[in-house]
Amino acid sequence: TANKTYGAAIGVDLLSPQFTHQLILEAAVVQVFGDAADRNAAGNEYGIGARYQVPISNSTLLRFDVMHGWLEGADDVTGARAEYRWKF
Repeated sequence: TANKTYGAAIGVDLLSPQFTHQLILEAAVVQVFGDAADRNAAGNEYGIGARYQVPISNSTLLRFDVMHGWLEGADDVTGARAEYRWKF
Protein backbone atom coordinates (compact mmCIF):
# COMPACT_ATOMS: atom_id res chain seq x y z
CA THR A 1 0.00 0.00 0.00
CA ALA A 2 1.04 3.62 -0.34
CA ASN A 3 0.27 4.44 3.30
CA LYS A 4 2.49 7.31 4.56
CA THR A 5 4.58 7.43 1.38
CA TYR A 6 4.90 9.61 -1.70
CA GLY A 7 6.94 9.19 -4.85
CA ALA A 8 7.46 9.72 -8.52
CA ALA A 9 8.59 7.87 -11.61
CA ILE A 10 9.96 9.02 -14.92
CA GLY A 11 10.85 7.17 -18.08
CA VAL A 12 11.77 7.56 -21.70
CA ASP A 13 10.71 5.33 -24.59
CA LEU A 14 13.20 5.32 -27.47
CA LEU A 15 11.91 3.88 -30.74
CA SER A 16 14.00 3.27 -33.85
CA PRO A 17 12.89 5.15 -37.00
CA GLN A 18 11.23 2.04 -38.50
CA PHE A 19 9.83 0.89 -35.11
CA THR A 20 12.04 -2.21 -35.29
CA HIS A 21 13.69 -1.75 -31.88
CA GLN A 22 12.50 -0.27 -28.60
CA LEU A 23 14.50 0.80 -25.55
CA ILE A 24 12.76 1.98 -22.37
CA LEU A 25 14.66 3.57 -19.46
CA GLU A 26 12.92 4.26 -16.14
CA ALA A 27 13.71 5.64 -12.67
CA ALA A 28 11.48 5.80 -9.60
CA VAL A 29 11.58 6.98 -6.00
CA VAL A 30 9.41 6.37 -2.94
CA GLN A 31 9.87 8.55 0.15
CA VAL A 32 8.40 7.72 3.55
CA PHE A 33 7.14 9.87 6.41
CA GLY A 34 5.55 9.34 9.78
CA ASP A 35 5.79 6.33 12.05
CA ALA A 36 7.32 3.19 10.48
CA ALA A 37 4.74 1.03 12.29
CA ASP A 38 1.96 2.64 10.21
CA ARG A 39 3.37 1.85 6.74
CA ASN A 40 4.57 -1.09 4.62
CA ALA A 41 7.73 0.57 3.26
CA ALA A 42 10.57 0.23 5.76
CA GLY A 43 12.36 3.28 4.38
CA ASN A 44 13.03 5.28 1.25
CA GLU A 45 13.24 3.29 -1.98
CA TYR A 46 14.95 4.08 -5.30
CA GLY A 47 14.90 2.05 -8.48
CA ILE A 48 16.06 2.00 -12.09
CA GLY A 49 15.02 -0.26 -14.92
CA ALA A 50 15.52 -0.86 -18.61
CA ARG A 51 13.73 -2.86 -21.31
CA TYR A 52 14.92 -3.72 -24.81
CA GLN A 53 12.43 -5.17 -27.27
CA VAL A 54 12.91 -6.33 -30.84
CA PRO A 55 10.39 -7.98 -33.19
CA ILE A 56 11.38 -11.16 -34.97
CA SER A 57 8.29 -11.25 -37.20
CA ASN A 58 4.74 -9.87 -37.20
CA SER A 59 3.75 -12.40 -34.54
CA THR A 60 6.89 -12.88 -32.42
CA LEU A 61 9.24 -10.68 -30.41
CA LEU A 62 12.07 -10.85 -27.89
CA ARG A 63 12.00 -8.71 -24.74
CA PHE A 64 14.75 -8.25 -22.14
CA ASP A 65 14.28 -6.46 -18.79
CA VAL A 66 16.75 -5.49 -16.04
CA MET A 67 16.15 -3.60 -12.80
CA HIS A 68 17.84 -2.62 -9.55
CA GLY A 69 16.31 -1.19 -6.40
CA TRP A 70 17.95 0.41 -3.38
CA LEU A 71 15.91 -0.04 -0.21
CA GLU A 72 16.53 1.60 3.17
CA GLY A 73 15.90 -0.83 5.99
CA ALA A 74 15.92 -3.89 3.70
CA ASP A 75 18.17 -5.73 1.25
CA ASP A 76 18.57 -4.19 -2.21
CA VAL A 77 16.91 -6.06 -5.06
CA THR A 78 18.16 -6.86 -8.57
CA GLY A 79 16.37 -8.71 -11.32
CA ALA A 80 16.51 -9.63 -14.98
CA ARG A 81 14.32 -11.57 -17.36
CA ALA A 82 14.07 -12.56 -20.99
CA GLU A 83 10.80 -13.22 -22.77
CA TYR A 84 9.87 -14.75 -26.10
CA ARG A 85 6.38 -13.62 -27.04
CA TRP A 86 4.24 -15.27 -29.70
CA LYS A 87 0.95 -13.62 -30.67
CA PHE A 88 -1.68 -15.95 -32.06
